[in-house]
Amino acid sequence: MQVFMMDRYYNPIKDIVGVENSKVAPKGLANIKPLVGPNKHQTQAWIDALQRRGYSGNVARLPAVAGIKNTVLLQPWCEAADKMVHPHVWSTIAREAVDNGQHVRIAAPASYSAIANIIKKDVPEVENYCGKDKGRWAQTVSEAETVISVDSGAAHLADALGKRGLTMFRSTNPNKWAPFWNRNVIVNPTPKAAAAATRKLLNG
Repeated sequence: MQVFMMDRYYNPIKDIVGVENSKVAPKGLANIKPLVGPNKHQTQAWIDALQRRGYSGNVARLPAVAGIKNTVLLQPWCEAADKMVHPHVWSTIAREAVDNGQHVRIAAPASYSAIANIIKKDVPEVENYCGKDKGRWAQTVSEAETVISVDSGAAHLADALGKRGLTMFRSTNPNKWAPFWNRNVIVNPTPKAAAAATRKLLNG
């Protein structure tokens, strides 16, 4: 398995979706603002702004990475509490994935171990990987065939790597913040709706 380093695969996405906060933004672009417009996706607004300023970096999809067959990564971590999804929604997703013959891994900072333990109690087959991928987060995403995430960097990185994915939204607008290429989303997911979306994703 090829190793995918954070600075090579995640920073280009930061350049696209958050240049004003990116420590690796090309010189002269620190104060750039997205060129927003009616019905324009937020990522496209950043791409347009970058290209207008002459930036010719990696604004296209990164080389697709197949990942390990039948491996699903669940990524519940996010910085904003109002984006979080109830653990039992995750348990329902995990059960659906396991019943579909998938190896399921939960990856998040160690502080999310309590949530992972709830999911693992409900679905013992799940691998709790919380706190174990420090410094290799991008590789953890690349190793999965499918990534199911809240609205977070993991969803966008998985999208940029050509992963099959599902992104769950609560407080943010998917029309603005959904991954750019893969628009499989679910809003305010209930366990039943999440299970149906997961089933459709894995069998589609």
